[in-house]
Amino acid sequence: MKIDLSSVPTEDLLDEIKRRMVRLESVQPKERYTSKELSNVLGVSSYSIQRWCREGMPTRDGKTDLEYTKVGRDYVFTGEEVMRIRRLRS
Repeated sequence: MKIDLSSVPTEDLLDEIKRRMVRLESVQPKERYTSKELSNVLGVSSYSIQRWCREGMPTRDGKTDLEYTKVGRDYVFTGEEVMRIRRLRS
């Protein structure tokens, strides 16, 4: 099946490509995430991430400890841990 895109404006095509890239990047986890990147992925503040690291992340079944590595003042999470956190929050 061939689609003729010659009548579609270039700006619209570029916008669609950007939307698809963002969607693909959100599905494919990175190897490591900083607390700021994790807060953007989850839609919460970076202060919430810091609090969850200290006190545990609230879930339906109580609080769950997060697995992270402390690098300087920042917290770093593996891609697998980010996927687990997303599952627990959904």
